[in-house]
Amino acid sequence: MDKQKVLLVDDHEVVRVGLGLIIGNHPLFEVVGYAKNLQETLQAMEAKSPDIVVLDIRLQGENGIDICKQLRTVYPKTKVLILTSFGDDELVMQAIMAGANGYLLKEVGNDELLQGLERIAEGGSLLDPLTTARVLNMMKDMAEGKKSDTLRDKLSEQEYKILALLGEGKTNNEIGEVLNLSPKTVKNYVSNLLSKLELNNRAEAAVFAVKNNIKHL
Repeated sequence: MDKQKVLLVDDHEVVRVGLGLIIGNHPLFEVVGYAKNLQETLQAMEAKSPDIVVLDIRLQGENGIDICKQLRTVYPKTKVLILTSFGDDELVMQAIMAGANGYLLKEVGNDELLQGLERIAEGGSLLDPLTTARVLNMMKDMAEGKKSDTLRDKLSEQEYKILALLGEGKTNNEIGEVLNLSPKTVKNYVSNLLSKLELNNRAEAAVFAVKNNIKHL
């Protein structure tokens, strides 16, 4: 394998320098540039054409996830390794969705970092062992719809129907006739859906239903 050119992106100079010493001493890698923000990253990408970008997820005033997404869009052949202090599962998911090839915590040892870079250089992907299992479970939950935050998940089927009827301007009595429920039961359902949707009254619920095109089937 040809020597891999590496760009280091971090807003802390001491981190950039430290990483440069570690990675630069490996025979497979050549550190070709440093950057602390998006502008410098794009300039380095144009000037140096790195094979791998090692990127912090949180830069001062900028989001590493957004930078990752932009790099993977504009430079699809360039691999991105997220190296960060943050092991938050949601951030890992965002990084994966942004196209990152790997995600490692800064607390890993030098050997683990270099092995991770080697794996990515060879076309593999990498997640920090501490977060892999949790992220896989999150992805499974998402596939099964357990983490969905859609309106259908917030409301029961009956509440959804009542919300749709509120959007049609129907009273509790009229809703009860349509759904074969007592007015008191309808009132309870309305109270519950208002609470779940953080709305103040049935008028707001009606407007919400219209704006979101909620229809009673």
